[in-house]
Amino acid sequence: MQRSVKAYQVGSTPTPRTMIGTIINTILVFVGGAIGLKLGKKIPDKFHQALIGILALIVIFLGIKISLETKNVLLVIFSLLLGGCLGELLNLDSQLNQVITKLVNRFTFIEKDKNFNQALITASLMFCGGPMTIFGSIEAGLTGNNQTLIIKAILDGVTAIPLAASLGTGVIFSTIVVFLIQSSLVILAGLFKHIFTQTLVTEMTSVGGILLLTIGLSMFRINKKIKPINLVPSVFIAPIILSLINFFI
Repeated sequence: MQRSVKAYQVGSTPTPRTMIGTIINTILVFVGGAIGLKLGKKIPDKFHQALIGILALIVIFLGIKISLETKNVLLVIFSLLLGGCLGELLNLDSQLNQVITKLVNRFTFIEKDKNFNQALITASLMFCGGPMTIFGSIEAGLTGNNQTLIIKAILDGVTAIPLAASLGTGVIFSTIVVFLIQSSLVILAGLFKHIFTQTLVTEMTSVGGILLLTIGLSMFRINKKIKPINLVPSVFIAPIILSLINFFI
């Protein structure tokens, strides 16, 4: 994971083979979610709660570990402040819920449960908010090497089982978000390969670590003030701040 992204700048523009990791990831999350739904009907509620608690602990642990990899704490702090404020001003959480509700209501064949929207958002953030999503997609886009995304796919597929058993059908439909986000990152990485550096990826993933930490706290119902989705702009503000720092220093 510590390999320099600069070394990948010899990569070619996006080709079909760069999408293999994303396709495998999408399939395994769907399969894991389907298994979880099947098992969910047979598992007592107390085990559901235990499973989601264990997942929350794992997410919190990964969030702390990843966020501490930053080389510039102030960059992470200002990214969160600006990104969080922007997310709140745009009311992303509410807007996203409305969009999801409208889209889902168009498909009458979808068996919706009361936690559908929140399950979809939580699963999407878990599967797309970590460093393996960013680094793996960049790696695939720049070099065609899908190893990181395939490892991520296996982990996500396993995680989807207890997550779907606990949260419901929304987890399965997060595969759409997984595919769209990862494929977009893969394509963008290939098209703008001269922009990505190891420092940039590190700081973006560190901010993503805080996002994961927020998700974990929300799963424990400890965090009731910050909507994780409203922090998403922070990940994309980080490279802007880094560019300004490099320009003026």
